[in-house]
Amino acid sequence: MLKATRTPFPFSASPNSKHLLPADAQQSTRKRRRETSPRPAIAIRSREYCAARQVALSVWEPEGSIVKYPEEGRHRPLRRMVPVRCWRHTEQGRIGEMLRVIVPTLNAAADWPQFAPALLACVRPDQVLLIDSESTDGTVELASKAGFGVCSIARTEFNHGGTRQRAAEMLPDEDILVYLTQDAVLAGSNELKKLIAAFDDPQVMAAYGRQVPRPGACAIEAHARDFNYPAVSRLQELTSRRRLGLKTIFMSNSFAAYRRSALMGVGGFPSNVIFGEDTITAANLILAGYKVAYVAEACVYHSHSYTWIQEFKRYFDIGVLHSRERWLLDEFGGANGEGRRFFLSELRYLLQRDQWSIPSALVRTGFKLLGYRLGRRENWLSLDLKRLMSMSPRFWEARSVADLSDGSDQPSALVSKRVRHACRR
Repeated sequence: MLKATRTPFPFSASPNSKHLLPADAQQSTRKRRRETSPRPAIAIRSREYCAARQVALSVWEPEGSIVKYPEEGRHRPLRRMVPVRCWRHTEQGRIGEMLRVIVPTLNAAADWPQFAPALLACVRPDQVLLIDSESTDGTVELASKAGFGVCSIARTEFNHGGTRQRAAEMLPDEDILVYLTQDAVLAGSNELKKLIAAFDDPQVMAAYGRQVPRPGACAIEAHARDFNYPAVSRLQELTSRRRLGLKTIFMSNSFAAYRRSALMGVGGFPSNVIFGEDTITAANLILAGYKVAYVAEACVYHSHSYTWIQEFKRYFDIGVLHSRERWLLDEFGGANGEGRRFFLSELRYLLQRDQWSIPSALVRTGFKLLGYRLGRRENWLSLDLKRLMSMSPRFWEARSVADLSDGSDQPSALVSKRVRHACRR
């Protein structure tokens, strides 16, 4: 904290205030802020003016935080006020702002010895909320013992988008919502800090971190993570779609964070999709003119060793998503180019590391392609077949054939149409 004495500029400060303003600009700045500047959307608890650098700041500073003040420019004092949310650590090394970690769980006891200690190294227990779907292995008891908040729901009520949206609505006062899955283990004590640092850019409304292969992962499993989560960070915005195509809206709620205000502003997570609620929300944010950040420095251990049948079912669900949310492909391009790139990259990777896995990869690719194409044509299939082919059978149990036959009137599609229309105006 800088003091008001012995500064190289003329300042005026009241004896009972921390505000330091250039004397010749004090009155005009106050008038301009009152008449022309909109009221900041966030609460301002304290204001510090960096006199020696002539930087005007508006800082929300939690008690006990270590704050790093950004610059507005050395020679452009008081041109505008910048509301800065304080994504900082407390002295104990944990996140100390309006943040909540949300974890949907179902029988998470097997993952608990690795998951819980890694999470508690980053946040306080009262900053964690579990949405549990009637676990039978003691997950609720483990969470309560750790000091986590727990909300229990029926298994039949679980939906990838609807459950996460329900959690967001339960936390109206939080600024940042971080979503994890029960098998995503934070790689270090600073991973959440690195992820949230992306919000220093005021245009970033969502961020997701890198998922690295779990220890002991096979070559096919490791390549899938290396391909989808490279070692270089990037910003995904509307201008990126020519270069990235459908990858522009790639995102994963296994390790992601959102500004709650922006999330609710685009309608929140859709509650009626088979999965891919993170992709749809990222698309809505980008079409609204915002940015999504991929933060390669923030890592979790998270990967899966799927069987051929599981790959078929997963890609069937992806095909259903693209069939029912056709606007994603219309706005950001098809998935064929990305699938071809993945296949060629996988072959090169296996040639260098595990040539014996190439036959399995070829068969696996065939199952993926078949599952995806059947999913794109899900309107031709009976409800029983869809339930059998899907990795999310409960999604189909909650719907009738009549509901499934018309995907154009889904709320997620309607919200996205409104977002696109507002963006183009």
